[in-house]
Amino acid sequence: MKKLAILPILFLAYSTYSQNGGDTCSTAVQVFPGSYSNTTISGGSNGAEMSGGASSSWFYYDATEDGVISIRSCVGDSQWYYQLEDTDLYVGTGSCGSLTSLPLRDVQGTWDDFDVVQGEYCSVASNIPVATGTRYYIEWADTYNPGSFDWELSFAPCRPISYSASVMDDCLNDQFTISINVSDLGTASNYTIANSYNANVTNINSTGNYVVGPFPDIVLVTLDFVHDSNFNCDISDTPYFSGCVPSNDDFANAIAVTEGTYYGNTTNATIDEATAPIYLPEDLIIDAPNTWYTYTGSGNAESVTVSLCGSYYDTSLIVYTGTSGNLTPVYGNDDFCGLQSQITFTSDGITTYYFTVEGFDVDSFGIYSFYFGTATLGLEEELDQLTFKLSPNPVNTRLNFILPGSYSNMQYEIFDIMGKRIDNASFINSRHSIDVNALSKGIYLFKIISDERVFLKRFIKN
Repeated sequence: MKKLAILPILFLAYSTYSQNGGDTCSTAVQVFPGSYSNTTISGGSNGAEMSGGASSSWFYYDATEDGVISIRSCVGDSQWYYQLEDTDLYVGTGSCGSLTSLPLRDVQGTWDDFDVVQGEYCSVASNIPVATGTRYYIEWADTYNPGSFDWELSFAPCRPISYSASVMDDCLNDQFTISINVSDLGTASNYTIANSYNANVTNINSTGNYVVGPFPDIVLVTLDFVHDSNFNCDISDTPYFSGCVPSNDDFANAIAVTEGTYYGNTTNATIDEATAPIYLPEDLIIDAPNTWYTYTGSGNAESVTVSLCGSYYDTSLIVYTGTSGNLTPVYGNDDFCGLQSQITFTSDGITTYYFTVEGFDVDSFGIYSFYFGTATLGLEEELDQLTFKLSPNPVNTRLNFILPGSYSNMQYEIFDIMGKRIDNASFINSRHSIDVNALSKGIYLFKIISDERVFLKRFIKN
């Protein structure tokens, strides 16, 4: 699995170049913050070094001040995540022939692919600390035989916290903690660590070991490292997850769901109910590590949406009725939003449904996002006085919302599943409508901020 750490970036002297690199480290081409198009690796040049492959395209960046750089081939789309070529990225320092490859931040893996959004295979390396006067070699390797590709280099002036982190599993109690070893506070005298699961924070004012958590083994956790005076040194490190066998690994332990988003990881899951019949419309069978969820209707006919959009691997989703060993597939989907799955169907309100999350094949597994939502048919949705109404959900073109009262200085923000802000604007009336037609398919977080309070809801873009 590959992970993306997002940092607010200050782009300096940002330009666009058409650029091929050198075939060897010694012929590397100098680069500056900006975007680079149509980079091609010359086959047969045999200039690979850090990658251990055959051929590479080489560049170098000379740091003129302390800070961090980020490099990614996920470019060309308003949401970053577009690159059909399967790239492989390495960054190192030292002398050609004896380079030291840098540990690109990824907590539980290494940076080569970011194949988590719409099945793309781009590379992302974020928040790489750089020091004034040091040369950093960038090697794009031909490990996966990419064609011509585009990429970006960005710089932010700061010296962030240096740390390593690891997940400490407590499988007996279905939970995990995150152990953080801080070796340098950078330019800060204090960092605050916030997490995406609860409101707890951890203050770091010296080097040493810190423990964050515990967290349930079915959630993904983002840690935000907040610098005490320079936002350019803030770091979002994602995601952390349990390595335990999922608690809902078996049909008998299916998690009963209500409206909301659940996270899971099938890396250590087994294949359960493998003899269940095939879902013929899409030729889907249980042939990959899987987990289970269940839902029984409220007594009224309703529309049910289950979405794996935003998951971190090639998923498939099947809906069953019945009992263990005697299941009947009723709905299924393989690819709805890229290589991730989504289903919307009508429940009769009384049937118990079982949802299995699995990969496209036995080699497809990893972290997933499981959204579950319902809408009662034929009845007008009541507006809770403590929340707000967001409709339609899922949405195609226009998203409408109604607030439960009048508030001052209101504005909305829309974030994608990776936490990037896509849109924001101020508004006056408690009833408002916005155009979301340009958004890609997937799950988004809708946030309303006012002087009095904050509202949050998720919505699905079809």
